[in-house]
Amino acid sequence: MPVPDPFIPPPYTWTPVPGTENVEIYHIVRKPSVLCSNTYIIKAPELFIVIDPGTDPEQIEHGRQVVLEKRQGKAIPVFLFLTHCHIDHFLAVNLLMDQTFNGQFICHPLAADAIETKDENLTLANMNGSVLPICKVRDCFFHDKDHPIPAEESPLTVESGIVELDDGQVIPCNIVPLGGNDRIEIFQTPGHSPDSITYVVGRFMYTGDLHVATTPGIAGKNGWDNMALVSSIRAMIDVGRKREIAHILPGHGKVIDFEKATNIFLKEADEALHLTSLALFDRERSLYLSEYAIVLLEETSSIFSIIAARLLKVSYYLDMLGEHDRAQSIPRIIDTDMLDRTVDEFHTYIRELKGARGAPVISKAVQFSRKVNRIFEPEKISHLFDPCFLRRIKSLLADFVNVVYGIRFRDQETTFGLNTAVQEALASLKKDPAESERIFETLDDDREFIDELTRRIAYTPLFSGTRFTFSRSEEELDVTADRLMFQDMLNALLEQLAIADIDHISLETGRGETGAAALSVTCGGNAKPFALRESKVLYLKHSMKIAGGEFEKIIDRERELYRFIFS
Repeated sequence: MPVPDPFIPPPYTWTPVPGTENVEIYHIVRKPSVLCSNTYIIKAPELFIVIDPGTDPEQIEHGRQVVLEKRQGKAIPVFLFLTHCHIDHFLAVNLLMDQTFNGQFICHPLAADAIETKDENLTLANMNGSVLPICKVRDCFFHDKDHPIPAEESPLTVESGIVELDDGQVIPCNIVPLGGNDRIEIFQTPGHSPDSITYVVGRFMYTGDLHVATTPGIAGKNGWDNMALVSSIRAMIDVGRKREIAHILPGHGKVIDFEKATNIFLKEADEALHLTSLALFDRERSLYLSEYAIVLLEETSSIFSIIAARLLKVSYYLDMLGEHDRAQSIPRIIDTDMLDRTVDEFHTYIRELKGARGAPVISKAVQFSRKVNRIFEPEKISHLFDPCFLRRIKSLLADFVNVVYGIRFRDQETTFGLNTAVQEALASLKKDPAESERIFETLDDDREFIDELTRRIAYTPLFSGTRFTFSRSEEELDVTADRLMFQDMLNALLEQLAIADIDHISLETGRGETGAAALSVTCGGNAKPFALRESKVLYLKHSMKIAGGEFEKIIDRERELYRFIFS
């Protein structure tokens, strides 16, 4: 087991590396971002090593000045190492390869090939249209045994070694002497990318993106491999214990205590085992998902507003009826202030990006979804809202994360009768959740009476003044889709029409021009003009695509017609 070590190396200062005789580290830790990585500068008596120079020119210049000041004019070589070749770790590296600084680039052979041939897929440059720099890699780790590099041609002494793991597996490593008994060990840790490398110096381990490799928006990118990732994680946990590693220094985020990192890694390995058929996370999916993320926020925000208003309404009327204790407890059921701050944070983030799309938006939206899931507990307000309403918000958040991964659970898509599903949805809209005689049965129990009273106050008969006309197809239209998601979307559309005081809504099932089963929804009779807001249209389009079909808005004789089409 690792020896306890409370010392956490502070950023932006030279610090001795524990477990070494004469090695120091200076690290530049950025706020977690998919746009640029952390940078770690290692100083040994006879050389400097810069791990992951990054993308930000200001960060690169900061690292340059730190090394030049420490070098004090001496001709000490500087080597540029990568944990892997994704652009956020190296895009501005050429700024350290000029004649003044003369950084010598050394990385994994796959990374070297991708960088020198400007492989936009493996480097992920095609995700945001980045222009790859012209770089010459000086040398590589893990040379092909059949094509070794002559020692006189290599700028750095690299020795070969092996480490035997507890399970009997033997893994190769490269070793670079740093002077005296100090050294840096290099391990191949594919999974996040095929060229991923982990470095060990003293009691520090530099793992790149190993700790976030199963994160939605990261998993599934070009070169991602779940089983290789599991093997890499298990191997590095074992190596970490053997080397008594104190801290993990990741490619993004703060330094992590090794025991805490081990728990993260074990959870990640278990998650990776189940991510067996992810869709390729390419630029097209990235742009689609970033748009969907913003639509998700708009829809979730409107639902939170409904929740907040309902809580205030119930609290107000209970207070009016003299139930002061219960009235005061209602607003505390959910931390609506925290929800508001979370939504505002996302809005602020989107504004700061100034219309940007892609991985940054997706990453933030995933954080948002998971944060809201921790705050929002449906069981606490189940007596105040219809079950389908609560299911809708939970599904919004869960489905978004699943879509980012590119996975769909098999039991979500079923074959069902469209006519029956529509009838069920309509029946649920006018169903009063409070049993008419129930309140009289609770008169002898104060608690039950207040519970029932609260339920009745909370109930909002949104469709009490709405007349539905349903023209069902004579043909039994069997469709394959996510039934609950479709019904949730239909409810969401009908709610918008009811809120707009549309008193007559017509629904009709049949087959469209292509022969596909469809449901059409129109405002019937002499309904006043109505236009569904664009954010709601986008939400329905994205969600219907996930459910297994399409949603479209059609302008017909100056009126809008809405159609759910099943593939």
